[in-house]
Amino acid sequence: MINLAITQAGPNSNTVFPNQMEIDYVRVYQENLTKSINIDDKNKYIVFPNPANYVLTIQGKNISSIKIFNIHGNIVLSKNVNNNKKVDISILNKGMYLVELEDYFGFKINKKVIIN
Repeated sequence: MINLAITQAGPNSNTVFPNQMEIDYVRVYQENLTKSINIDDKNKYIVFPNPANYVLTIQGKNISSIKIFNIHGNIVLSKNVNNNKKVDISILNKGMYLVELEDYFGFKINKKVIIN
């Protein structure tokens, strides 16, 4: 949706001259469909140990999937979690990674993890 406010210059500003309109401003916006959360909700999701060696353990309610990104933004591991909240990371190289947790409602949270 685009909202336009149109102004008319001239001796009679109530008269509309279709060929002499100027655009005063254009406001473009997108409806926000994301879920707003309380800051305390971020602390309900825990990934440990950090730093980790072979296995990451995830704590939190309703977690459906985990994605692990390297520092270049590439997905190096993607897994549906379901009831198993332990993720084998032994195939990953040492370094810093970004862990994205997603719950069944589509809420996502990111955590930084170091793998030794």
